[in-house]
Amino acid sequence: MGRQEKPLDGDREALVELAAALRALRAAQGNPPYRTLAARVHVAPSTLSAAASGNRLPTWVALSAFLRACGVTDDTEWRARWNRLSGRDAPLAAGPNPGPPPVRRGRPVAPRTPYERQASGRSPGVRVPDTPTSFVGRADDLRRVHELLSAGRMVTLTGLGGVGKTRLAQQTARSAALRHRDGARWVELAEVSAPESVANQVLAALGEVPVPGVPPLAGLVALLRDRDLLLVLDNCEHLIPATGRLIDAVLRGAPDITFLTTSRHPLGVGGECLCAVAPLPVTADRGGALDLLWARARSVRPDLRWGAADRESARQICRRLDGVPLSMEIAARRLRFLSPAQLLERLDSGLHDLGNANPAAPPRHASLRAVLDWSHRLCSPDEQWAWAAFSVFSGQVPVEAAEAVCAPVPVRAPAASRSAVLDSLAGLVDHSILTAVRTADGEHRLMMPETVREYGRTLLDGRGGAELAARRHLDWWAGFARSARERWHGPGQAELIRAVRAELAGLRRAHEYGLTESRDPAAVRVAAGMVADLWWHCVAVGSLDEGRRWMTRALHRTIDASAGGASAADSSAGGASTADSPAADSPAVRAGRAGDIHDAVECDDTRVCEDTRVPVTRTLPVEGTAPAPDPPAPTPAGVRTRLMWMRAYLDAMRGDADAALKGAVRAAGRARRSGDPCALGWSLLVQGLSLLMRGQPDRAVALTERSLGLFRTEGNAEGLQHALSQLGTAYWQAGDADRARTHLTDAAAAAARTGEEWHRGYILWSLALLLLARGEPAEARATLAEALTGRERFPDRRTPVALLDALAQCALAERRGLREAAVLLAASAAIWPASEALLFGYEGLIERRSACRAALRRALGERVFDAAVTEGATLTPAQAVGRAVRHCLSPTG
Repeated sequence: MGRQEKPLDGDREALVELAAALRALRAAQGNPPYRTLAARVHVAPSTLSAAASGNRLPTWVALSAFLRACGVTDDTEWRARWNRLSGRDAPLAAGPNPGPPPVRRGRPVAPRTPYERQASGRSPGVRVPDTPTSFVGRADDLRRVHELLSAGRMVTLTGLGGVGKTRLAQQTARSAALRHRDGARWVELAEVSAPESVANQVLAALGEVPVPGVPPLAGLVALLRDRDLLLVLDNCEHLIPATGRLIDAVLRGAPDITFLTTSRHPLGVGGECLCAVAPLPVTADRGGALDLLWARARSVRPDLRWGAADRESARQICRRLDGVPLSMEIAARRLRFLSPAQLLERLDSGLHDLGNANPAAPPRHASLRAVLDWSHRLCSPDEQWAWAAFSVFSGQVPVEAAEAVCAPVPVRAPAASRSAVLDSLAGLVDHSILTAVRTADGEHRLMMPETVREYGRTLLDGRGGAELAARRHLDWWAGFARSARERWHGPGQAELIRAVRAELAGLRRAHEYGLTESRDPAAVRVAAGMVADLWWHCVAVGSLDEGRRWMTRALHRTIDASAGGASAADSSAGGASTADSPAADSPAVRAGRAGDIHDAVECDDTRVCEDTRVPVTRTLPVEGTAPAPDPPAPTPAGVRTRLMWMRAYLDAMRGDADAALKGAVRAAGRARRSGDPCALGWSLLVQGLSLLMRGQPDRAVALTERSLGLFRTEGNAEGLQHALSQLGTAYWQAGDADRARTHLTDAAAAAARTGEEWHRGYILWSLALLLLARGEPAEARATLAEALTGRERFPDRRTPVALLDALAQCALAERRGLREAAVLLAASAAIWPASEALLFGYEGLIERRSACRAALRRALGERVFDAAVTEGATLTPAQAVGRAVRHCLSPTG
């Protein structure tokens, strides 16, 4: 039994009543000591005793910890009580704020934005990376970090590379997440090279993409405003200003967000609590460096046995390595075939005496460098080159990519080179320089610890191989992107999307090198082609804003490359302007710049659209004949034309019809003059799409018909399918439902012939809406069932929303299954990326959705409708699609 609390007068005031209620909870548990309660929730005993003292209002974190320690699982009433006492619903007074408060005191009232999500619709979870090795020691560090997180909202683990900051953060986050309603999310920043991408990386960890037209940081703050979440940002040291700004903005705008960060330097954010992570103690008998060395040595040699002399030598090894975990993990691999005394002898024989060139560097930096130098000397020349070359990667790397970049220098015969590089990579895995990771689908990938990677980068720079490795890296990822583009229009699209999403870090790094760092025109052209080859990914599942930025940068640098490799900074800051295009002085573009978009299209109708007999330099195949042989690789001008119409397409998806129309006009002019009929077809297609969005279906029909003709002549199956689909929608809006149905049916058949699935979902959706408009809801429902089948395999959060909306409209038309329709309509709002305008900002679609929602509310009544909405908001995309398929087959409920 712990000490008995002195009774409090429960009638004095509300604060004392709260303290009395807490003491009653403890009494119901048998009055255990506060240290016993604190151990259950990883907080300091003083935190819990202060919460029940009645002297002042405890923070919600402290109160929540007290409740969990006493076995309370539903804290709803307690939260409401704490809100009343803290004045949570009152606006905060305006005025200067030197920094975020150390604990959460309340939330200012602020108008909601369209991008915020209801926290009640989120499923809590702890998304922290698992590690295959055991966590050794650090009990005091764990307790200290938990105490800091209980008292403040921003804790930074600092220390040198390889000291164990990441492992400590992982271990802490798994338990600390229990204090937060929405759990914890892990954000890895080691792969982020651009400061402007930090907010995007956090959004990606939350499963979101940036809001078109809204700064990512502003969208992130709005998204997190109602979350109760622990965010762990790992490896912040190379992005301190950007990370600091992000954390400061979130702490001010989202009162229930707590940060745990790892960095070699403090971030300098107001309210930051620093926790220095020291090396493991080298003199401790338990939980120190010796235990770690023993555990890692046993993992590589399970039958290992140490006597007293071995343990003393091992203790000396720990001293030599300053207790740095990474150093010992690398050294422990040698204990497979060396005794501790033999390993110690080699550390003392000169392999440990190379220190950091900076005399002001701390001694433990020299020790870590010594271990890495020692490991490097034990590698063969091919392994040393592979170590250095691998440093251009980040994150998990496909073995094939590592083979291409780490191939030996000078280049050997293909078979010999492939064998040598595989031997080198295997050797680095044995040295623990690389780690082999097995993914969920059984694929093996390679990882290099961040400290080891930085050491390899130093080696690469020192031997003059940085440019060679970076160019190999670019070439491999460009080939990967090209292969994915060639396979996109056909079967296996869902698997292809997942494969590309897994490699986005490598693709982004290659893009940054080619379009930002390299001054080689050839590298710029390769990178620009890679961006164009990834257009389909942006359209299907990627970030529309990010894709547009890539394309703008590529347009900018392709001009510089053709002019001799001038850097982007030397050119106009606006990216790809019309002035740097051969079409800059055309009447179409002049009219577009003047703001008269109608004149621009009319000019393009005369010069481009009406003349589908494109003046090309090769013979175009006649319809029905075999296509011409593959053309040579695109010139910079050809790549630029593709990027122009692709960027215009993304503008249309972002809801900016004017920008899309202007961009497509310029692309069409270039395509005509360069003799590129496929590019011309896509440019006309985007013009037609833009006009559809502007409510001009007759002119959209004319442009899309011409696009269709070009694709048929060229035998371009993907363009043909898109043109048929768009033509069907255009005819429907123009009032010709029969032609619309014919073209949409033809488009669906074309997709079925090639095995294409992603765009086919949009085609069937358009057909279902047409059938609904014609008064055929049952047939529309059957069409939607076909579109929904297998849709859960796609990590696409746009298409399901369109299909669910249409299904709700079917239910309303049939006057059955109305409650389930309301559930699915609510699910669609939760599924659509919070960072994008709903339904691409297309006013007609949004109006139909709003009308359907209002009609369902009237038909069901407020209580039933609200309950259905609450249920739908909790569904995952896969759950919503599954329910939608069942509803299509049996529309009841």
